[in-house]
Amino acid sequence: MDWQERIRAKGLRISEPRRQIMTLLAETTVPLSPAAIHTCIQKQGGSLSLASVYRTLRLLEDLDLLCQVYLADGNLGFMVHDSGHHHHVLCRCCNRSVDFPGNDDLLALAARVEELTGYTISDHMLQFYGLCPQCRQA
Repeated sequence: MDWQERIRAKGLRISEPRRQIMTLLAETTVPLSPAAIHTCIQKQGGSLSLASVYRTLRLLEDLDLLCQVYLADGNLGFMVHDSGHHHHVLCRCCNRSVDFPGNDDLLALAARVEELTGYTISDHMLQFYGLCPQCRQA
């Protein structure tokens, strides 16, 4: 099911902000911050306010269409979320991000953290940083 079908399945419409943000993020391999999304859309002739970008990102993330990625500088970026549980590796040089599957491999670690802390683990976020093959060659 594509992102438009997923939005319609929730009884929502494909608004212009939703279309602009999903189209922009679907065309990039680099996580974009809300400010970068706002700037890109304005350069393309769009007229979204920064507040609309934040509201739309929150909704699209709640619909599991987007995921958060922490950029090398610590700022939060967003990427299109394909189905299934996955993690990201981010290039510290060009910010290109690649996802990889994984959940079962962390179950033992989550159980150990629960045992050590008394917490009940409900979710996790794992992200690696490094240099992509193109930046390593440069």
